[in-house]
Amino acid sequence: QVDSLNKTKEQLESTINSLNTQIAELQKKQATGNATVADVLSGKTFSNSSSVGLTGTMVNRGAINQTLNAGGSYTIPAGYHNGSGKVTVNSLASQTSATAGAGQILNGYTAWVNGSKVTGSMPNRGNLNWNPSSSTSYTVPAGYYSGGTLNSSGAYNAGVTAADNRANANSTNYKTGYNNGYNAGVAARGNSIINWGSTGVSVTHNCDSKGTDVKTYLNAVKESTQTWQNSGGANPYWQFYYASGIILYKVIVWEPSQYGYGPQDITIQYSTNGSSWTTAQTTKYTGTNNNSSAYRIYVNTPIRAAYWRVTFTVNSSSRKSVAMYGADVFAMT
Repeated sequence: QVDSLNKTKEQLESTINSLNTQIAELQKKQATGNATVADVLSGKTFSNSSSVGLTGTMVNRGAINQTLNAGGSYTIPAGYHNGSGKVTVNSLASQTSATAGAGQILNGYTAWVNGSKVTGSMPNRGNLNWNPSSSTSYTVPAGYYSGGTLNSSGAYNAGVTAADNRANANSTNYKTGYNNGYNAGVAARGNSIINWGSTGVSVTHNCDSKGTDVKTYLNAVKESTQTWQNSGGANPYWQFYYASGIILYKVIVWEPSQYGYGPQDITIQYSTNGSSWTTAQTTKYTGTNNNSSAYRIYVNTPIRAAYWRVTFTVNSSSRKSVAMYGADVFAMT
């Protein structure tokens, strides 16, 4: 019986050793690890210490390529990257396209132009202040100006004064320019200056002492003893008629040598019928009573009319005559 027990003991020990060997083999084959499905590429299966037969969900990004400008950024997406992707930076020249040169950039400042760093050379002139007192010019140096004042009031006033002097109706410049301009205008328009002795022109007057040869005196023949008067007390006048109409533009009075005998006013009128008159202008006579001078009156507005009348107002009610060396009346067709 003892032998039987010993044999049973040996069998149990053999079975235990076999079981321990099998347990060791199973332990070797049991799944372990802590990977999750997000850690494993999409479509791939695996097991971990918690489960077996799991399928990964990690996105396969392959090769991602991205181009950036200076200062730009790119957020890399989660997932698997195969190592062939690239992040490339654009060239500096492509990012700094410009046309400025050194002379167009303020001195002391820099700028990037087409990939190159350019240092400015434009001079800084600060404020520009100019206050000319006459009609002069100023060459402004090239460069940058932060502001300033250009005050041309002095030059303007000087120019206005000079222009006023040139436009003075009694100045030689004005009279010469007026005559030249009028003659040029007449020539340009094809008009002709009226010859009072020509056929078709009628000249009449109301003078009964001297001044009766109106056409002669209107052709600028001067008479030292010339006196025009109307014994009835009316102001002496000359009247002109031209059927197709004329434009009267200037009257010249040759000034008398005796003070106070010149006209008081000279009135220029026009009419369409010879009876109803419209005043073109009345000019106060301010002559010097110097028989070597000519006192000119210019008609301000060009008007065409068939009838014209130039009336010389006597100087006072007690004197019924007008003394002059002569007079010229200029008109054009």
